[in-house]
Amino acid sequence: MELPQIRQFEAAGFRAWPAAHVHYDGSWAVRTTPNHPAKRLNSINPLDPSDIGNMESRIAADVERMRQQGVKPMFRLSPLAPPPLAAHLAASGWERFDDSLVMAFDLADTLPAASGVGVTNNDVDGFVDAYLVLQPGNDGLRRGLTGTLDAIQPEKALLTIVDDGRVVAAGICVRDGALAGLFNIISAPDVRRRGVGTRLVRAALDWAAQRGARKAWLQVELSNGAAIALYHRFGFQDIYRYHYMRMAGR
Repeated sequence: MELPQIRQFEAAGFRAWPAAHVHYDGSWAVRTTPNHPAKRLNSINPLDPSDIGNMESRIAADVERMRQQGVKPMFRLSPLAPPPLAAHLAASGWERFDDSLVMAFDLADTLPAASGVGVTNNDVDGFVDAYLVLQPGNDGLRRGLTGTLDAIQPEKALLTIVDDGRVVAAGICVRDGALAGLFNIISAPDVRRRGVGTRLVRAALDWAAQRGARKAWLQVELSNGAAIALYHRFGFQDIYRYHYMRMAGR
């Protein structure tokens, strides 16, 4: 994929999943969200392959900025990141982790919507309640997730599946012009491989297509083979990869 297209997806991702604080150090976007653990909300994102000036001093300053916000310093390196930066970080003791894949799907090929999926765009509290049912013991996420959802400016769909009075799946779709991003797709462990995730994703794609989106996209860790297989079955194609780097031992 060409860099201008990658920039389009990266920008859509920033708008669809907004950080609480964003500081630009040249073309490096320092995103911090102290009340939410998501790495994409708490990372340094270089956005220009040619922006390599004063790397050492900028890394030190941006690391300190993240620490002052109370988050662990890390870089998110997409194809927009300068290759010398990754090499410099590795030589300085930073370690690579959580390689991830960005996938896309042409919504002209979308399937008919599945039944039994609840969709809302404004009941954030209700969605967070449902989502946390699927994240037992993680109620500390409530404040950060609520704040992130409230801050989304493009049109969003908050999707849930309730079977027999029990929440079994949830997810988010954000339409930003022609692009629709899927986020935080999750299902209860005991219903996986029973078509629940398929129903939810199909409903999200149908919702986006009805509102004029032409392409859906998502991000998934390479270690999540089951999710990648599901998306490939839908027809999602791999478009580019990114990874994170963190200070070793921290």
